[in-house]
Amino acid sequence: MGIIVLIWNDNLAVEKPRVQRFTLGGNSGSITIAIDERGEDSIRDSVASKLGKNPSEVGNITTWADSKEFRLAIGASANSQKWYKRIELRRGPGENSY
Repeated sequence: MGIIVLIWNDNLAVEKPRVQRFTLGGNSGSITIAIDERGEDSIRDSVASKLGKNPSEVGNITTWADSKEFRLAIGASANSQKWYKRIELRRGPGENSY
């Protein structure tokens, strides 16, 4: 048995194309997991940084308007901050996995 490797267009990490394909509403479950584990301020601050803005400029996560700009920033934040790629959580398949 071998390992199957999927390479996304433009060499994107899995978070980026996934976030781009769904609206913010469609991404709310995975964003909620990140908030539960890292805190809302941490998630907001990371996304604000990717947008080149201060956290106060992006506001509360629940008020974010769906846009390509926000989805790209969320995907980039999830990837760079490793929101879902942490071995130490020792989760099995389907146990809050991404």
